Amino acid sequence: MSMILHHYPLSPYSEKIRAMSAFAEYEWSSCITSEAPPRGKLDLLSGGYGRIPVAQWGSDIYCDSNLIADEIARLTKKPSLANAKLKKDKLSQRQWLETKLFFACINRSFSFALIRRIAKDKGVINLLKFLKDRIAMGAKASISTGSPKSAPRHIKQGIADIENLLGDNDFMGGAEPNILDFSAYHCFWFLQIVGEKDDIEKYSIANAWFKRMLQFKSPPTQTISIEEAISAAKNSKPKKLIKRYLGDHRIGSQVVITPNDYRQIPVTGTLVGVDDQRWIIRRESAATGTLHLHFPTHAVNVTIRMGS
Repeated sequence: MSMILHHYPLSPYSEKIRAMSAFAEYEWSSCITSEAPPRGKLDLLSGGYGRIPVAQWGSDIYCDSNLIADEIARLTKKPSLANAKLKKDKLSQRQWLETKLFFACINRSFSFALIRRIAKDKGVINLLKFLKDRIAMGAKASISTGSPKSAPRHIKQGIADIENLLGDNDFMGGAEPNILDFSAYHCFWFLQIVGEKDDIEKYSIANAWFKRMLQFKSPPTQTISIEEAISAAKNSKPKKLIKRYLGDHRIGSQVVITPNDYRQIPVTGTLVGVDDQRWIIRRESAATGTLHLHFPTHAVNVTIRMGS
């Protein structure tokens, strides 16, 4: 069963997964969603989870790009793509890339030219919804999303870190890219391709790396509607949970899972599996049948209602 990727074209984290799929030669189907929540019928699958991308394998729904990466790594037998394989110092590096560097590239990218581009592609009403959503997201975030003033400093630091990690190699992962490469790539993709900023071009080593990363492109095998994605979920069953997920005494409890940094939209369900990398909850509806939603342990707050 191939992956259905719920995404939109200008989503940087979606680009991370699109590029990773191309590198891993992994087929995927495209289901386009809106740039800002609420996202209509996608919420039936995701429980209202506010971030994009969301990946779907039948009735298993993956919420968080790093869990999606772990699943692609498992399916394609490319362990270097898995977040779980990172040592502690490299895990901290990935987290820095996807917070400080990410928001720096977002802040640096926004300009009247980008706003005009969004308005042209999506219309003025959708542009206003997009801007309202991003302003609210920043205001409600529990972490610093930086500012245009601080962005160049973090971008310069990010480029220096990339060049240091590259050494004499083509990629930070060595001869082939690993998850650090893709975690940095999607930030600079938004900065240069979407925001049309040339910061990285001033650094020959980092720019050569970025051009190599840009080569990882492959179109989806098909584009499907959200109704087709929901049908795929309803006509399948969640994959059987392996033993390591089933030993926690809290399984069977009602839980509320909420991202702990930004887009803090809670998702409720019944806990059916947990380990040190993920929480898995069950949700059911007439429209979708039984779903298993997968969340990362490191990026969420969890409220457990024992005995519910």
